[in-house]
Amino acid sequence: MVRDLRENIQVHDEAKVPMNYVIEGQGALVNEAGEETPLKTGDFALVNPSEKHQYRNKGDVPFKMICGVLKDFE
Repeated sequence: MVRDLRENIQVHDEAKVPMNYVIEGQGALVNEAGEETPLKTGDFALVNPSEKHQYRNKGDVPFKMICGVLKDFE
């Protein structure tokens, strides 16, 4: 799935590990404490399962990511 962020995504969590690859723009991954990790084109972002997080657009253009959720390892 490609996420096109013109607005911020609400705080949420995932049951599995989401892996995101930034394909355009600049933004931030925000943890539950409000701490921001900057993200830019070419960066990967991994989030632990059940960790509350948010993505924020920090630029004037859309912040686009490819979002994949990893399957359980067997």
